[in-house]
Amino acid sequence: MFRTNRHARVGARFQPQESHALRSTRSALDNQKGVRTFVLLQTFIFRLDILKQHGHRPLRYDGWRVSGIKGLRMVWNYRFSGTILAGMLLISGLSSAHAWGEPITVVTEHSPPGEYFDENGRVTGPTAELVRELMHRAGVPGDITLLPWARGFMLARRGPNIALFETTRSEIREHQFKWVGPIKRITGGLFVRRQDDISIETLDDARALDGICAYRGSSGGQSLEARGFTNLEQPTLSEQCLEMLMHGRVDAWMTSDIARLPIFAETGYSEDEVRLAYATSTKYLYIAMSLDTPDATVNLWQATLDQMKLDGTLAQYYRGIYPDEMIEALSQPGHPDIPWLD
Repeated sequence: MFRTNRHARVGARFQPQESHALRSTRSALDNQKGVRTFVLLQTFIFRLDILKQHGHRPLRYDGWRVSGIKGLRMVWNYRFSGTILAGMLLISGLSSAHAWGEPITVVTEHSPPGEYFDENGRVTGPTAELVRELMHRAGVPGDITLLPWARGFMLARRGPNIALFETTRSEIREHQFKWVGPIKRITGGLFVRRQDDISIETLDDARALDGICAYRGSSGGQSLEARGFTNLEQPTLSEQCLEMLMHGRVDAWMTSDIARLPIFAETGYSEDEVRLAYATSTKYLYIAMSLDTPDATVNLWQATLDQMKLDGTLAQYYRGIYPDEMIEALSQPGHPDIPWLD
C-alpha cells in the first residue's frame, strides 16, 4: 500500500509537463465537448416536452403546406426514434461544422414557416434550408439543431463557436454577437382591407380609425396603449383580429408581414385581401455567431450568403412563402442601414 503510493509520487515527478498552450487547447476542447453534450441533452428534453403535451399523436401546424405536406406534422416515437436520434447526433458531432478549422454548432428554434421539424424529425423550412445550403457552399459539414429559443440564445452568448438564427439585430445585442445576414426582414404596422379607402400618413392619423385590433399582450398593442390610443380592441387570439378586420368591425390590424402569414393559412382568407397602410417598425434578422468565432469564418459565411442572394438562391427558397417585398429587399448583398452604427 505504502509502496504503491511512493511509486505513484515518484512517477508523478517525472510526468511530462503540459505547456500553457497545450493546457489551453485541452481546456477549449473539453469546453466544446461540454457544449455539444449540453445541446444533445437539451434537444432530448425539448422533444420530450413536446411528447408530454401531445403524446404519440402526430403534431400539426395547420395551414402551412410545405413540400406538399398539408399542415406541419412531426411524428416522434421514443421507443426507438429517440435512441436513433441520439446516435445520429453523436456521430455527426451534433451540427458541428469545421469552417477554417473551427468547429461550429448551428442552432435554431421552432418558428414556422421558417424553421420546424418535418414528419421525419428533420429541421426544415425555407430559412433552415437557406442556412443549410450556405453551410454546404462554405464547405462546412454538419446540420442544424432545433432548440427552445432561450436555450439556443444562452448557448450563443456563452460559445464557443455557436451560430444561432433567426436573431433580431438590435442596438442592445450589437456587441453580443458577430453578425451574418440579413436573412429575413420583418415589417410591423397597421394592415387594412385592400378594398377600404384608408390612408394613414402618421401614427397620429390612426387615432381617428374606427378600431385597431391587436391581440392581448402583443408588443404592438402595448406600444399603442402606451401612446394613449383609446380605439384598441384586444382579443385573446391574433386570428380573432383577422376576423374582426375582414368583417369590418375594426379598420386596422396591428401585426407584421411575417406574423400574419400562418394566420391567413389557417383561414379561408387570402393575404392579398389586406395591405400595409402604415409601417411602425422594421427589424432585420441575422445569423448571430458567438463572439469567439474567428473573423475569417464570419467573413466566409457573409460572402457566401451575399453570393446566394445575387444568384437567386435566397429568392428560390423564399418565393411563395414570404412577401415579395421582403425577398426583393433581401436579395441585395451587404447590410442595410443600421442606425446605431452611423
